[in-house]
Amino acid sequence: MECFLQKYGWRIALCSSQILTPAESGYAAVEGEALAVAWCLKKARLFLLGCPGLTIVTDHRPLVKLLGAVHYSLDSIDEKTVEEASLDDPPYQLLVGRVTAGEWNQKKSQEVACLRPFYGIRERLSISGTLVTYCFNDNCICLVIPEGLRHQITARHHSLDTLLRGARHSVYWPGIEGDLQHRRSRCTSCDAHASSLPAEVMKMTPAPEYLFQQTVMDLFQLEGHMYMPYCDKLTGGLEIAHFPNGTSSAKVLTKLRHYFTR
Repeated sequence: MECFLQKYGWRIALCSSQILTPAESGYAAVEGEALAVAWCLKKARLFLLGCPGLTIVTDHRPLVKLLGAVHYSLDSIDEKTVEEASLDDPPYQLLVGRVTAGEWNQKKSQEVACLRPFYGIRERLSISGTLVTYCFNDNCICLVIPEGLRHQITARHHSLDTLLRGARHSVYWPGIEGDLQHRRSRCTSCDAHASSLPAEVMKMTPAPEYLFQQTVMDLFQLEGHMYMPYCDKLTGGLEIAHFPNGTSSAKVLTKLRHYFTR
């Protein structure tokens, strides 16, 4: 890499941009700049995964100080530290062996108690070196953390909501959401330095004033048959359409046209 830079200099590999949503346009300046960094990292993740010397360049000086001590890859924990902790964690080593062999029991109840929390996500677990990784639906790869280090991570990353989101997308263990939220709820300092954006107030739909001004419907399956409940919100009058041979867009539209016309 160094020889390439000396010979050819820097080259653009990816260039992109994004328009802010109405909510994002209301962010404070430092929050908007941090959002830009997070978006760029996600956009270019295929180029950056496994990069040992990543450098982020920004012209927003407050962001330099804010992110200067943060490493999202392993949440400020060195990989060697994680490996050392995993060696002293028998359940973690048992998990490594199970993932490596790929031989899980047929039922969750048959697994060793310490491995049962991983049973439902066993297909998303893999091995990277000597450590276990977990892959989200969006191909975000997280490092599974041994139990001895989890308290340290929650202590470091519960303080800022942006860092809390970063922790969710870089490390994993069963119950991580609950642990982070529990730690966050107990911190009075976090309340004092919370985001400048208040929680959005829930807007309730005005109550209907006349029949069929507002109606609701849904689809559900029961004993192999499809049903569509249709209800008037003013009176609570309920009808249930039965589709014995299965449903389709055409069948649903036909039934709704009948309701609306009537």
